[in-house]
Amino acid sequence: MKRAWFIALFLAAAVAVATPAAAKIPSAGNPCPAAGLTFTVIAGNAGLVADGFDCKFVDLVINASITPTISTLGFNAKTIQVNPGVTIDNTFSSDSDIFLTAEGGGIIVDGATIRANDHLILECKTNLCPITIKNNSVIRSPINPALTSGDTRAIAHGPVSITNSTFFGQNKVGVFSQASTVEWICVGGGPGNCQDPLTSGVAVALCGNPPGTPPAVFPCNLSFANAAALSAVCTPVGGDVDCGGGDSECQVNAFLSVDLHDSVITCNSHFGVTSKTGSINLRGAKITSRDALTFQAFLLIDATDAELTSLTGAVTLESKGGGGPGSVCIILTGSTISSPNQIKGNNGCLIVP
Repeated sequence: MKRAWFIALFLAAAVAVATPAAAKIPSAGNPCPAAGLTFTVIAGNAGLVADGFDCKFVDLVINASITPTISTLGFNAKTIQVNPGVTIDNTFSSDSDIFLTAEGGGIIVDGATIRANDHLILECKTNLCPITIKNNSVIRSPINPALTSGDTRAIAHGPVSITNSTFFGQNKVGVFSQASTVEWICVGGGPGNCQDPLTSGVAVALCGNPPGTPPAVFPCNLSFANAAALSAVCTPVGGDVDCGGGDSECQVNAFLSVDLHDSVITCNSHFGVTSKTGSINLRGAKITSRDALTFQAFLLIDATDAELTSLTGAVTLESKGGGGPGSVCIILTGSTISSPNQIKGNNGCLIVP
C-alpha cells in the first residue's frame, strides 16, 4: 500500500514538473487586465504571452520581442501596437501561424519584424478600423526559404497603409480594405532600385525652404556625413524591402482608392487590383506578375511612367467610367505595358495615351 502511494505521489510530482506554466493571457494565475486598460509587453513579462493573448477589451502594446512556444500564436485585443525593434518569429513548427486581431480599433506595426512559416494574418474588425505597417517593418511568411507555404494578409474595415516595409507571402499575399482605402508603397523593392530624388520626395526633404517644405529650391548646396547618406538620396533609408510573392494568388481590393505609386511589387502568379468605387494610382510603379495582371477601377487608373509586366499572360486596365462620358479614366503617359494587353474605358470615358 505504501509503495503504491509513493509511486502515485512520484508520478504526480513528475507530471507537475514536466508541465510548464501556461504562457498565455488569460490562463491560471494570469487573468486579463480590466476592460479599458493597456497591457504592455516588456522584456520582463514577454514569456507570459509566448502562447498568445486573448483579451478583446484591452489595448495591447508590444515593446519587447516574443519567442512563441506554440504553433498557432494569436494576439486578440482591442487594439494592437508593435513597436520598433520588436521581433516575433514563430519557428515553433514548419506550419506555424501568427494571427493579430484587433476587436475594437486598429493595428500598428512600426519598425518591427513579424514572421511565421504558414499563416500570417493581420485583421481589424470594427467600423473603419485601420491597419498601419511602416518604418521598414518586416511582415513575411514563410521564415524557412525551403518551404512553399506562406499566406500573408492584411484585412481591415478601414484604411490599410503599408509603407517602405516588407510585405511578403510566398504562397498567397493580399491587402484588403472593406470600406476604405489601400496604400501599399513598396519603395526600394529589390536591389538597385534607385528612385529619382525629384519625384521621391528626397529633393524637398533636403532642398525645401525650409527643408521638408515644398518646393525644392535650387541651387541647393549639400554636405554628406558618410557614403550611406549620399546613397540615401537615390535609395531612401529603409531601402531594399520585399513586396509580393504569391505563388498561387496576389490580390489588392479596396472599397475606395488604391495607391501603389512608385512601388516595386512582384507576384509569382496572377495579380488582381480592384478599386470598387474609387481610383488606382500606379504612377511610377514597377509591377510584375507571372500570369495575368489586372487593374479595375470605378474612376481613374493613372499609369503615368509605370512599368506593368505580365510574363506569361495579359495586362488589363479597365475603368468603369464612373466619372461619366468625357471624363479622363485611364492615363498611360510614359508607361511601359507588356503585350498582350487590353486598355478599356467604359461609359464614354477618355483614355490619355
